[in-house]
Amino acid sequence: MKIPKVDKEKGRKKKKKANIDESDSVSLRNYDKYSENKK
Repeated sequence: MKIPKVDKEKGRKKKKKANIDESDSVSLRNYDKYSENKK
């Protein structure tokens, strides 16, 4: 089955957004740890 180019692009964009969300939550977690260590 051939996937139309547009759908492929959409899938790639979704993946990119998911990666950004993931890295955001990771940095948030690290930030929480950092502020706890500072106290």
